[in-house]
Amino acid sequence: MALYELAVLGAPSEAQLAALRSRFADAAQASQLQLGQDIRLTVQAAAFMPSERSASAAVFFGGGTGAMVNTAAVLQGQLICWSTPPP
Repeated sequence: MALYELAVLGAPSEAQLAALRSRFADAAQASQLQLGQDIRLTVQAAAFMPSERSASAAVFFGGGTGAMVNTAAVLQGQLICWSTPPP
């Protein structure tokens, strides 16, 4: 079971994914955790159902050419907190 789980939604570019993975790998190493085991990134999944024991979050990469994603369906049943109100 992962301690932390992050859902990557939308249409991230390969460069964005690489940067995100690099930052999480650095954070994992600094915390003596393993990316993929203690920290799990789920990219463009049809559903995101992290363990209730895991700290979890989602990040959305959108854009004019990005794939349309029904985030409500992906995050169904999950508590969503906004740092700023959505548009």
